[in-house]
Amino acid sequence: MEQANVAWLRMLTTDGQVRQATDPKKKAELSKQLVETRQAAFKNCRLALELADKKTDLSQVNTIRFYLTFLYFMDERLYDSAVMGELLAYRYPQSAGARKGAEIAIKAYRKLFDVERRANRDTSFELAQMQRVAQYVTARWEDDPSAQEAWLMLFDTAVDMKDVEKAKTYLDKMSPDSPRRADAELRLGQMYWAQYIRQTALEEGERPSQEVLDDLVEKAQQTLRQGIDRMSTAVDAGGQATFPLAFSVLALSQILIDAGNAQEAVRWLDDPKVGPMALIAANDPAVAGRKDFQIDAYKAALRAYVGAEKLDKAEDVMGKLEELVGQDDEAGATRLTQIYISLGRQLEELLTRLRAEGKTGEIEKVSQGFEKFLDTISKREKGNSFSSLNWVAQTFASLGAGLDPGDGPLPAAALRYYESAGATYYRLLKNPPEDMPEGAQTSIKVQLAVCLRALGRRADDSDPKAAKNNFTQALSLLVGILKERQTRVDVQMEAARTYQELARATEESRYFLNAILGGQKQANGTYLIWGWNGIARRVAGNEKFRSVFYEARYNIALCRMRLAETQKGDEQKATLKMAENDILVTQKLYPTLGGPEWFDKYDALLKTIRKFQGIENPEGLKAAEE
Repeated sequence: MEQANVAWLRMLTTDGQVRQATDPKKKAELSKQLVETRQAAFKNCRLALELADKKTDLSQVNTIRFYLTFLYFMDERLYDSAVMGELLAYRYPQSAGARKGAEIAIKAYRKLFDVERRANRDTSFELAQMQRVAQYVTARWEDDPSAQEAWLMLFDTAVDMKDVEKAKTYLDKMSPDSPRRADAELRLGQMYWAQYIRQTALEEGERPSQEVLDDLVEKAQQTLRQGIDRMSTAVDAGGQATFPLAFSVLALSQILIDAGNAQEAVRWLDDPKVGPMALIAANDPAVAGRKDFQIDAYKAALRAYVGAEKLDKAEDVMGKLEELVGQDDEAGATRLTQIYISLGRQLEELLTRLRAEGKTGEIEKVSQGFEKFLDTISKREKGNSFSSLNWVAQTFASLGAGLDPGDGPLPAAALRYYESAGATYYRLLKNPPEDMPEGAQTSIKVQLAVCLRALGRRADDSDPKAAKNNFTQALSLLVGILKERQTRVDVQMEAARTYQELARATEESRYFLNAILGGQKQANGTYLIWGWNGIARRVAGNEKFRSVFYEARYNIALCRMRLAETQKGDEQKATLKMAENDILVTQKLYPTLGGPEWFDKYDALLKTIRKFQGIENPEGLKAAEE
């Protein structure tokens, strides 16, 4: 017992020294001593316990048991640690180590849960044990910190499992005065928002009602506000802002932006005590040196200021973002371009989500704010770089895509945005900025071709020649690139899409065959443009292009069905049968069809084809599987 106590104290002292050591050599030496003292403590604890009898002081025995609970845990003997900790908590609740032993037991079950989860094994036992011990601890020592720690660990487990309802249940069991509750509320708020994003991305029939979606947004905001308010109290009392607090304010701001409430997002971002923009400007220790956080804050601020029509502030933030990322070297310029592209994608996803929810007012507000800002940036005579102009074009294109139904004529607003994007791409090609990276012209031409293809789907057919001219220009750009590098799969896909949409817009069915079989015949008899069939054949064995393969095979069947719409009689029947077989053969060779998303698309298309064939209540792929 005495030797165990000595080793235990040495172990705690050495552990503290290891944590404080800065010299690598000294730290390594101390770490070795720490292992030795732990081994000595473990050895003497086991010997002492074996020598204990009925006459031995029980408090000494329980001290040794507590030491072993801790040592087992440190030695990754997790089940032994949990059993010993529970023994102290249940059999000897008055002992000095009972509460801490219960806490270690829950932590051991938590680590066991992680091990089983990573191995894809059943975790119901570990979860049940954690909950049982947590309930016991709370009932026995309700106001003790160990009780709060128990529910927090269960909360962490629910977060890992993405079970928002259980996470809410465990959070409710924590005391409102717990110093850990604020952090838990912030994480739960982010879970609500993540669930909202996932559910809005579902297909029409699977997506919850708008009432359910709005409730998730409200819960996300309310829970985050509660956590921020708790953390802000310490700041109001003269304390320092922390990074978790700044991060949470940023998260709430991003939610408000996506919910169409840019004005309130600006208030949070600029809050003088906890706002990310204010903390960055003051070089506050909470955010100083955190470059990725600062970039995310600038991105959110740019979106919020534009949405709130604070265009001067938006332009200032844009300058700060470019200064932070840096454009002096190729890596900085590349990252800045990626940041701007991600901003455009976020905007496109927001507009798509708002359109799915039928929130036309919010769509108009967001779109108009960005349109004004983009016009301001594109029309300024000085200060524009390649990254800024490319972002203007990308964002105009994203605005157009966000309002684009994806099929059929374009709405007037989407048409206007695609026109603005195309004009900016033309500007970049005609008068390239000095900092334009080498090789950027090719990607600009591809993006311009995408805009021209979209412009071919005009909202009216008053000028069919102008519409067809857009497709012709798009193909000309893509052909020019393919003559230099025919194996660019992304360009081949754009060319196939252009043929496909040209056929629909002009009602010239021959272009459907070009979309399937290719076009631009060369001297050697092969086609420069591969078409969907050629794309699918060339990428079939390449895992990198697995999604491309499924998209190509899907579009082959889709083009055949559209071609059949222009035919009659036996010719139509034969084309529809080919379209049906395209899908069934693909399923036979690749039963999962690339996952649920593509499987559902193929399934819906097969039902449409069979309905076109005159089959009532047509069966889809699941029937074909059987």
